[in-house]
Amino acid sequence: MTDTPNPEPTFTTRAEIAASNAPTCIECGSRAFLTDGRAIYPHRPDLYRKRFWLCQCGAYCGCHHGTSDALGYPCGPETRKARSAAHAAFDPLWRSGKMQRGQAYRWLSQATGVSFDQCHIGMMTAEQARSVCQSVAAYLKEQSSHA
Repeated sequence: MTDTPNPEPTFTTRAEIAASNAPTCIECGSRAFLTDGRAIYPHRPDLYRKRFWLCQCGAYCGCHHGTSDALGYPCGPETRKARSAAHAAFDPLWRSGKMQRGQAYRWLSQATGVSFDQCHIGMMTAEQARSVCQSVAAYLKEQSSHA
């Protein structure tokens, strides 16, 4: 068992590639290929049937359940960690009811300077994801000073 993903697709066909909108890797700019969980998480049999987009550089992202639609852009460990932290900071704004989800993403777009149509954490670079954490922290500090 290796620590790096298997670079070979496990069930991508020419038809799937032609019909797909393969995402571009945010790390190296290459187009990803469709694979399954065995290539990404060989130690997790429960994920073998899930689809993932994998780049030749090892970056990856998951797919929306039951589809081959990417959840964002493939990324490496640093970006994945930053995106995870961004979700942990940002999601409570709308999950708590402080804002409606759409309102929260409009605010996030303005706060980070990321266009609204591109303002999805799964599409962000590590730097953009870190700016989400900074923007949320500043917002919460401002809100607490008004309370």
